[in-house]
Amino acid sequence: MRTTSADRRSPGAFFLLSLSAAVLGLMFFALFFRIETIRQRSQVEYRALQIQSALVDVYHTGMAFNPDEWPEVSGFGMYSVHGESLFRYGSAPDSLDRAADIPLSGTQKIEGSAMTIVRRMGSAPEVRPMMQGRMRNAPMMQGRQNMPLMSGQPQYSWIEINISGSLSQSRWALFLLALFVSVFALVVLLAVYNARKLSEYRERERTSFHLVQLGEAARTLAHEIKNPLGVIRLQCATLRRTVPEDRLRNIDIIEEETARLAGLSDRIREFLDNSDGTPELVHTGAILNRLRERYGDRLSVAESSGGNLLVYIDPDRLMQILDNLVSNAFDAGGSEPPMLGLETSRSLLLFTVSDSGPGVAPEHRSRLFELFFTTKTKGSGIGLALAAKYAKQAGGAIAYAPRTGGGSIFTLSLPASGGKK
Repeated sequence: MRTTSADRRSPGAFFLLSLSAAVLGLMFFALFFRIETIRQRSQVEYRALQIQSALVDVYHTGMAFNPDEWPEVSGFGMYSVHGESLFRYGSAPDSLDRAADIPLSGTQKIEGSAMTIVRRMGSAPEVRPMMQGRMRNAPMMQGRQNMPLMSGQPQYSWIEINISGSLSQSRWALFLLALFVSVFALVVLLAVYNARKLSEYRERERTSFHLVQLGEAARTLAHEIKNPLGVIRLQCATLRRTVPEDRLRNIDIIEEETARLAGLSDRIREFLDNSDGTPELVHTGAILNRLRERYGDRLSVAESSGGNLLVYIDPDRLMQILDNLVSNAFDAGGSEPPMLGLETSRSLLLFTVSDSGPGVAPEHRSRLFELFFTTKTKGSGIGLALAAKYAKQAGGAIAYAPRTGGGSIFTLSLPASGGKK
């Protein structure tokens, strides 16, 4: 199988993709929210000014004011230059406090669902001194600069309008926008999730393909070396009868290396065996007793489970897993003998094997259960990988953790079955 650059893409690329999409979505939401807010406010202000202008015209023409024709208006008033009321309706105040401080452009504010607008009427910017001299010379303006306003002439208009309808539309627009952004974010997350799943699937596919290749190579290798190993063993037996006594040690070395090579071939075949073995209900007490008998005082066995529990697994494979972990603990050395413990955690059985050796370097911990990875000079790198595979096939797992005070702790977790017996 050919590995493309897309297949080798790091999961960090998917994270950056999702992060970029989220940032763009938030920026789009913020921009649209700002635009929609400005649009809604402008629309409300325009509508309010329309109503206010129409009511001012009604006032000037002397027409009767009919509130039923203006359902949006909560209050309306006309005021003199000093802020005195000339006409009031609804929530309009009795007078305008500090009317002279009202700016030429007027004021407006929104409180809750009400918008209040105060506007000056017929006002002009302050005339500069230079312009005043010119205006005095103008024929039509002679003698009119200081002409007082007519009594009762309106100078300010005040209006309060109910904008709940416009606010409701704005809320619906923002709700739909938030819904759109949420759907967009969900689509992006699903796309990233599916991309990661696809990447994981491709990785598993590559691993399976390599394992198939390795299996074929191992089977071919085992078949090819089977006859030569048998010939070597026969020749060693023949040489034992003919060589001098001082040469027998050389034959022992040949036989040991031959046996090691045959064992390595067998273990590779075991690793490539995808069957679940012969699982059955196994008594943990019987397993612990077998380990006590096998290792004696070299291994400290402590059980805190409070009874004999059951686990569903091939008993030979369980012994092989624990033997491998105990053997590694012996190889690690240390001032104290390795300890094998059994505990329960919810529905799991936890077999722990700890030692007081130097522990595993941090840079090697992530590769402990990889096939053919080993830090031992004579190790094959198959034992832990095979143990992890057997544990996974039984529904469990093996984990490593550094031991407090130095050393290592390997934990085999398996699902408990049927309670105690």
